[in-house]
Amino acid sequence: MKNLKKIILLLITVLSIVSCTYEDYDDSISKNLITVDSELYELITDVASDPETDEDTISCIQVIYPINIFTYDSNNIEIANTFIIGNEVFRDFLDTLPSTNSISISYPIAATLTDGSSIDITTNEQLKESIDNCIEEELELIRYCQSLLDECVWEVGYSNTNIVI
Repeated sequence: MKNLKKIILLLITVLSIVSCTYEDYDDSISKNLITVDSELYELITDVASDPETDEDTISCIQVIYPINIFTYDSNNIEIANTFIIGNEVFRDFLDTLPSTNSISISYPIAATLTDGSSIDITTNEQLKESIDNCIEEELELIRYCQSLLDECVWEVGYSNTNIVI
């Protein structure tokens, strides 16, 4: 009976060691890399921009800080881990990255939309989709306002018949 317990214990130990798989950490992170020359990087930069100094600012979505950003070199090797505490710091960080570097955002991050609703973002795809949706909503509002201006133009006429001299 004691031998059976030892055999079962040995079998469980061997199975637990064999069943553990090795997941390469670098491979899982590299799927979430955002290169400096990518469209998503540009969108993130526009979200972090100051509306008073940059006309390309995307202001319909506000990131809730702090967030954590990993920086990678051209060989996808992590070279820095930066804790971002605000838009100004984020903008300065993004502006100083060399074009050969990439970043990875530590998800989840939270954001607030113009209407006051909060969203949780867990992937690069969700981040891009959220920014794209917010831009589209802003463009719809601009188109609507433009059409109101076009339709509601007052016409002021001039008449010579009621002139008193």
